[in-house]
Amino acid sequence: MTNTAITLDENITADDIINAAEAGLQIPVTGKASGDFQTGDTVTLTVNGKIFTGPVDVDGNFSINVPGVDLAADPDTTIEASLAATDAAGNTATVTDSEGYSLDLSVNAAINLDTEITADDIINAAEQSQSIPVTGKASGDFQTGDTVTLTVNGKTFTGPVDVDGNFSINVPGADLAADPDTTIEASLAATDAAGNSTTVTDTEGYSVDTEMTNTAITLDENITADDIINAAEAGQQIPVTGKASGDFQTGDTVTLTVNGKIFTGPVDVDGNFSINVPGADLVADGDKVIDASLAATDAAGNSTTVTDTEGYSVDTEMTNTAITLDENITADDIINAAEAAQQIPVTGKASGDFQTGDTVTLTVNGKIFTGPVDVDGNFSINVPGVDLAADPDTTIEASLAATDAAGNTATVTDSEGYSLDLSVNAAINLDTEITA
Repeated sequence: MTNTAITLDENITADDIINAAEAGLQIPVTGKASGDFQTGDTVTLTVNGKIFTGPVDVDGNFSINVPGVDLAADPDTTIEASLAATDAAGNTATVTDSEGYSLDLSVNAAINLDTEITADDIINAAEQSQSIPVTGKASGDFQTGDTVTLTVNGKTFTGPVDVDGNFSINVPGADLAADPDTTIEASLAATDAAGNSTTVTDTEGYSVDTEMTNTAITLDENITADDIINAAEAGQQIPVTGKASGDFQTGDTVTLTVNGKIFTGPVDVDGNFSINVPGADLVADGDKVIDASLAATDAAGNSTTVTDTEGYSVDTEMTNTAITLDENITADDIINAAEAAQQIPVTGKASGDFQTGDTVTLTVNGKIFTGPVDVDGNFSINVPGVDLAADPDTTIEASLAATDAAGNTATVTDSEGYSLDLSVNAAINLDTEITA
């Protein structure tokens, strides 16, 4: 027999690997006889301890089906082939060959969705109207281009994995917001290099917050103690205060509009705010109303603007304030010798804008005497008669330091003269003749 040989083809499948699908098929094991042989000579394959036979054709080719299950079960994953060859002269010989192959019957793959679908893992009102990229990564056995399928709100969204297993699939925020269980279901149809395929899954929950809850801004009722801007306050900075409530964030901005001007400040962790507004602008404001707005943001990033207004009053002038001393400091408006040794009640009345308890100051003989006005404006202040007698111009100077209900102040004055008569200029004369 001259040069008789049998040669198994190198690859028993396209990649020379038996995968899970092929393990369930009949695999044609092929090869070629060469040298001296006869058409119909028998090739015997031994796989997994079992015998499979087939003839060679006129060119020496053969193809023998072997169950993939036996190829998968063969201990050394090697096909042993033998050819019982006969030449034209009737000589016989047996030649052999062997060919190894590989097994890969399973896919070790996984898919992991990223834990947060947005920065805070919450779909807010703005994101509800956007496309949200849902991201994650495939690992283990997969191929570039394997398909990831996301199920959200009963709808499917697909995209491929890249060479590193990463994927990003846009999902409408509206569907994420509408999904009943706010959970993304992901599946990966993975295929390995051997052609095995499997589907692996993952899920990831998220939250939805598309509404601001009970957000409000409330200005404090009084911008000053009495809710009235007086003359002194008109020259000061007035802290306008209030509170945000409901959904808001520390640092959200409050905007006040007064006299056509804008004044801003932040809310603190409890929602409180205090913003200085010039008293002059509060006085000049046309409708004496503070307009406040809060640009509020909640923890989910939703935003809204809420408003409030608060009126106040302005009183920067004292109206018709006056002090009037009574005309007569005594019954006859004359200090006599006896009265000069007494306490003389100097009386009068405040009128116009004043407050109970405002102080009247009398100046007599260079000395100061004070007393309060009562609820009706009346006052009575004792002055020593001796000082009234000693006063160079016999005039009482009176001043009233008045305050109105708004806290405005003014000083008004009056004066009242009087007379002195401290001695008796009298004489008696007897007639010179007591009889004729």
